[in-house]
Amino acid sequence: MRVVVGALCLWIGTFCAGASGMCPAWSPAAAAQEIDRLAAQIARWDKAYFQQGESLIDDSLYDSVQARLAHWRRCFKPGVSEENKYFPGCGKIAHPVAHTGVNKLHDEQAVSAWITGKQRLWAQPKVDGVAVTLVYHNGELARAISRGDGLYGEDWTENIRRLASIPQRVSGELKNSVLQGELFLRREGHIQRKDGGVNARALVAGTLMRRKMDSGAPNKDIGVFIWAWPNGPGTMKARLSALQLAGFEYVHQWSVPVRDIREVASLREHWFTSALPFVTDGIVIRQEHEPAGHLWRPGTGDWLAAWKYSAAEKVTQVRQVVFRTGRTGKVTAILVLEPVMIDDKRVMRVNVGSPERLREHDVAPGDLVSVALAGQGIPRLERVVWRAVHRELPNAPSRGQLMGCLWLTAPCHAQFQGRLNRLSHREVLDLAGIGPARWQVMSQVLPTVQN
Repeated sequence: MRVVVGALCLWIGTFCAGASGMCPAWSPAAAAQEIDRLAAQIARWDKAYFQQGESLIDDSLYDSVQARLAHWRRCFKPGVSEENKYFPGCGKIAHPVAHTGVNKLHDEQAVSAWITGKQRLWAQPKVDGVAVTLVYHNGELARAISRGDGLYGEDWTENIRRLASIPQRVSGELKNSVLQGELFLRREGHIQRKDGGVNARALVAGTLMRRKMDSGAPNKDIGVFIWAWPNGPGTMKARLSALQLAGFEYVHQWSVPVRDIREVASLREHWFTSALPFVTDGIVIRQEHEPAGHLWRPGTGDWLAAWKYSAAEKVTQVRQVVFRTGRTGKVTAILVLEPVMIDDKRVMRVNVGSPERLREHDVAPGDLVSVALAGQGIPRLERVVWRAVHRELPNAPSRGQLMGCLWLTAPCHAQFQGRLNRLSHREVLDLAGIGPARWQVMSQVLPTVQN
């Protein structure tokens, strides 16, 4: 959940990965401007998310931008800790037990290292929704609190009572209990690999942030997945059994004991490709034994970790814009990117199309952009996530002439190279084994015609 990322970036400066290890070549004044502007953009996203329940950016992209901001701050303000950030609309109702958040591990090797030496591990889907605290007193649902910043949240009690999935009365060990879980959009046969996120989290957040939910029949569209029972029974089996008897479905079925990385990886892939009743964005591994609830603090949940699915989009920075002229004179804009891994492909360039398309995107070196893989693994520009303060828009060359550039001159180099490449095609000279690289070498030894 987004607030988890914000909280963890506060308390664990090195947690967020994904930003480049290279510090930008900025003057102190320019760095201050860029950092302030990116921080302001993140604040606008936070305000929309926490106050209106509107997600203006995908959470995986948000994580990446947050990580980059933290990286820039470490570059130019080393040793200076983050200021205590107040999340807009997080409220002032104290959680009886703080939400710790979950440490996100980025690959199988990191997960394997985390598992080493730990016993009695359980795996659960990382359900994609909105976190909540449920407080039961003398068997009655006394209060429901939004996650907020992990320490304080909004009072959601009135709207939570409208959810059919939340038991209003409990008994036994749950009579006086604090539960933490994820409110999610119920789905029928959701396959994460195929269906993606479907904006489920924003839909749930928007419903719960209304001043008053619609009256009438209880809302059956939102379910709850209880993932923590602070100070509950000592064993996971006892907790799961009591929650199931109380009417909290899902958690008993979707909690599985695991022993090693093989079982975790297999389960993660299985849930990614199988039909589930909710949207997920990874797998959570947790130890059965947990500290006492009064010890919980945001960013301190070292007894659990998450291994998220690879994001379909990644954020990276534009290093340069170059232009290529084809054999017909057509000019194409290419973004040279800070290298980023998407699935198993290292993306360093993306074809934007014509100079007109480049102007429509309004993209320049220094901007942050999101890229994805289109059909056949071809990189595609999705959108500009953030525009730098200091920008120099590139000037595209004018379009060449169809019958021009029939010899090698300095201004015609790119178009002439395109004509040579065309000669190799089967429908032209069918020159097997002679491609762009070979033509490039050959053209370097050809004499250049002087204008």
